[in-house]
Amino acid sequence: MGYQETSRAAFEAAKPKMPSLRAQITKELLLNGPITCDDLEKLLGRPHQSVSAQLTIMKKEGAIEDSGERGTTSSGREAIKWIVSDVKQAAKAVITSPEQLVLALQ
Repeated sequence: MGYQETSRAAFEAAKPKMPSLRAQITKELLLNGPITCDDLEKLLGRPHQSVSAQLTIMKKEGAIEDSGERGTTSSGREAIKWIVSDVKQAAKAVITSPEQLVLALQ
């Protein structure tokens, strides 16, 4: 099943305004951090696999770090509470257009 040209054009036009998962995670960490992966999943309405994978990438890149605090997951397990390591680096990684800057500041 293919997409109609008008649908693809509408998506491409809206794409710069849609925050990436990384941008969403970064915003939540800045506003609500330190926060667990489990809490991020709930806040963003995204599956564990997506959020966890993005956190792993962000940790390897040095964008986030272990806050030293621990929280409890919905299954009762202990979990790391994450924080943004470097706000300037985080902003560069997630804000790639003027539209995204406006969204980030809302």
